[in-house]
Amino acid sequence: MAEEVKEETVVNSVDFITNEADTTFKTLEECSAFLNSQQRQTYLIDRSQFTDIKLGKTKENKVTIDFGQGEMPLNRSGFSRLCKITKSPENYLTSLPLENIRKDIVARLLTDSKLKHINFIAKNGQVTGAATKEVTLSSQQFLNNAFQTNHKTFRNIGMFNEHLVVDFTTNDEQSPLPNDVFGFGLSCLHDDSSGNHPIISPFSYRLVCTNGAVHSKTLGSVRFGARMSVDKVFEVLQQRFTELPNQLSTKYHDVLSTMNTTNISAEEKPHIRAFLAEEFNWEGGIDGSTQFDDAITNKENTNYYDLLNVITSYANQLDIRTRREIQMLAGRMFDYFDSNSTELFSGYSEFKRQELAKK
Repeated sequence: MAEEVKEETVVNSVDFITNEADTTFKTLEECSAFLNSQQRQTYLIDRSQFTDIKLGKTKENKVTIDFGQGEMPLNRSGFSRLCKITKSPENYLTSLPLENIRKDIVARLLTDSKLKHINFIAKNGQVTGAATKEVTLSSQQFLNNAFQTNHKTFRNIGMFNEHLVVDFTTNDEQSPLPNDVFGFGLSCLHDDSSGNHPIISPFSYRLVCTNGAVHSKTLGSVRFGARMSVDKVFEVLQQRFTELPNQLSTKYHDVLSTMNTTNISAEEKPHIRAFLAEEFNWEGGIDGSTQFDDAITNKENTNYYDLLNVITSYANQLDIRTRREIQMLAGRMFDYFDSNSTELFSGYSEFKRQELAKK
């Protein structure tokens, strides 16, 4: 009789403390108070101390890190940042024993001759991030210094996975389409686990029916050079806060006019519906198929502007993290349509192909 072969089960040998739950705020002051309560600190470790980095476990079997300040809990965001800095395979490492993880990370740190130090970021005594810069920009600094000018209406303020998101519109209203009034603004994203400069992207806010399509390509997301001083970053931010909404209004007039007059053929509708169902997986238990059918499938004359609104309307029912991802998809569709407004069926198929290729 052949000897029975037992399959080995791979069990993750490490576990991390849970990241802070996603949190939303009604005002900037409320968010600032929350960030202040986290007691953010940084610890600069130079190259000579890399070999002293140690990993351990708490009694609850959660990973800790010691870089000369005593053992501190390490959450998944902090571990992810370490892996990103060292170009380590994060998912693979989590299946290894702690000592193997430590050896891999330290070896990669020492191999990179350009890496002179690591700046560990901690909140409430837990390591939540790491950077290669001596001075990092905290989310609280960004919040307190970036939004001091008037004429803003804040639509969304929240924290998710160590990221601060602040969306606002200016008080100016525009009508890029007849009888359809829009506000325009900016979505600001800051990664507190890296302390890097923020990223800002223009977005639209439809004043009749909420629309939050974020456009990261149409005008180009604004990114700041790593060597730019913090004061210069805030100076440029104020300039962009004024310029980008006006630029987006002009862009909308051209693109939305085309989308609004270009019908979706009957042949395209089931393909688009299937793609969106797969892409969204109808997140959060909310089935968007009914919304799609009411607005697109069951109507004889529907256009790409209607489709854009279906996507962003669905997104606004979801949590802050998922909402942003779906809004960004709507923005990419807007961008793609801008440069591919002919041969629509093949154009949409190509958009779908490009989206799937990114996964």
